[in-house]
Amino acid sequence: MHEDEITDRFPEEHVKGQLMAVKFYSVLKVLSKIGVLKILSSFKKFPGFSATISPFSKQTRTLLWKTSFQKKTIAAMHSEFSNVQDGYRKVRELPATDIPLIVIKSGVVNEFYPGTSEDTKRIIRAKLLEAANDLKNWSVNGKLVEASGSGHNIHIENPQVVIDSIVEILRTTSLT
Repeated sequence: MHEDEITDRFPEEHVKGQLMAVKFYSVLKVLSKIGVLKILSSFKKFPGFSATISPFSKQTRTLLWKTSFQKKTIAAMHSEFSNVQDGYRKVRELPATDIPLIVIKSGVVNEFYPGTSEDTKRIIRAKLLEAANDLKNWSVNGKLVEASGSGHNIHIENPQVVIDSIVEILRTTSLT
């Protein structure tokens, strides 16, 4: 829910970090166009990336090195961050709905920008939970699921939670 993280709901230092990510992906987009990222990924050299993916299996790490620095992947990430504020506005303007909705929230929130105080980390965690509940409430059939033990990459760290949620939505919609 990056769109929520670039609002005054979150502490200023966190918002600054999110906006810095927008600039970061702009730089990555340029580096991918000129081929630098392809070279760095072929040598498995990119600052911080090895540490970020270290908890995953060898097979998953290999796949992440192969796919994360492709031009299309970087372009998609850049697009997400570049359009996040407009997307936030458009989604918030939509009327409430009754469609089945499952919001999956990470159970572990430990990725913060360097220098973030413990108090600010506590506030960010609370605001992320608040934002997840707000999203869940967009539908009268909304549900919040916490992926315990998972951080930002729930689909990799705890794919069964994602699978179960998709199956639940399909069962719910097939009954109606």
